[in-house]
Amino acid sequence: MSMRLHKSQISKLTDSILETLTETNQFVEVAERPEDERIDPRRGTQLPDTKIDELRRDVQSVLYSYLNNDQRLHSEARRRVERAGEDQSEVYNTKRQLAKQEGFGLGEEAPSYIIEQLIETLLHSSNVEEIFAEDKELRVALLPILRESMNTRRNLQQEVSNRLKQIEKSSESWEELFFTVNQRLKDRYHID
Repeated sequence: MSMRLHKSQISKLTDSILETLTETNQFVEVAERPEDERIDPRRGTQLPDTKIDELRRDVQSVLYSYLNNDQRLHSEARRRVERAGEDQSEVYNTKRQLAKQEGFGLGEEAPSYIIEQLIETLLHSSNVEEIFAEDKELRVALLPILRESMNTRRNLQQEVSNRLKQIEKSSESWEELFFTVNQRLKDRYHID
């Protein structure tokens, strides 16, 4: 199974992570917002009693940071392959080497890497009052969520279907297009 995070997944994944940590397992207590900060000074509207929105941004920042680093490594790998005059098929291998040098998690290692970054963020966030779980418990709770979200084979099937919505599923052209789009996306995401 190949793992990859996409920008379009971040909002839903953030919600799932927060629900797991704060509601389902009650591992994390969100910090209370001080009384004098409960009115938005720009809009004059009531803000939540807790800093849940700020915690949401903390989680999203970890996910966006992962995406940015992944893209940076990909760009650097592409530059190195082009500079060396190698075949473009070497980009992924070069990216893996760069990721290993930096201790960055790709593929199957990505969910665990992201979880470690999330744990560090939770430990240092002023938006968290207290954490009622050991790191191991947090990993066990979060790993299935990240794996499910980052499962590129499942996401690939969904993306292909979304691109072919306007064509009737039972038609011959739909099957041909499904195969073609599926193959292109497999090549793009390096899926066998």
